Amino acid sequence: MPFRRLRRFLKQGELHFDKFGELDYGLMSLPKASTVFMDYDSPVDIPSIGELHSIARIIDISPVAVCYKRTRRGWHIAITFLERFTAIELIAIQAIYGDDPMRGALNFMRYWQSKGKKVPKFWRDRSNILYQKKLK
Repeated sequence: MPFRRLRRFLKQGELHFDKFGELDYGLMSLPKASTVFMDYDSPVDIPSIGELHSIARIIDISPVAVCYKRTRRGWHIAITFLERFTAIELIAIQAIYGDDPMRGALNFMRYWQSKGKKVPKFWRDRSNILYQKKLK
């Protein structure tokens, strides 16, 4: 997008950059089509390994690796499966596991708005991400 157009959108209030973040590259380097990423802001909501495996057994998917990572406000959990999933399947599995509802809503909105459209790789890579830290 040309610089003049970006500047015009910014002046008109149509372009917002409220929050930036540093990606959690450790987790985000896992295979995207077979890994679900969840964000939990409350330690009470974090499922145990046993609960994660029980849910996987119920929906007939096969986890091969689980990673718990402490964040400033809570926890990130990444689960890699043998199976590969579509974007909407990943969003559904993350919701089943109790992912942050706002994160799930935003992931679904990105999916819904891009459905049937050719989305540039730059924007596809910014869907379903976790931040190591958020910057303002």
